[in-house]
Amino acid sequence: MKKRQKKIKLKDILPRYTLDDVLQTAEEDKAVQEEMALLDNLITELEKHIGKKLTKDEEHDVLEIVEECSAKDEGGYIIEYIPLDYAWMIYLMRKN
Repeated sequence: MKKRQKKIKLKDILPRYTLDDVLQTAEEDKAVQEEMALLDNLITELEKHIGKKLTKDEEHDVLEIVEECSAKDEGGYIIEYIPLDYAWMIYLMRKN
């Protein structure tokens, strides 16, 4: 006796996203891209201020300080960045 194969419906294999889910994800992606562009600009300004290009490790450490010291909302999301030149000074003090 042959086993009957279960019929798979399209709705069973496609994710169940609503249009609101898709729009919210697109908005979140756009916000992340905007924040990344802002941080890139802030890093460029810091490099001009200190007169040298940051290494990847220095950039990472400075951004960690920014994340640690910046003002956050109740959810823990940054609402205002500390100036990167301050973060650079903190980095230099911690390094020594």
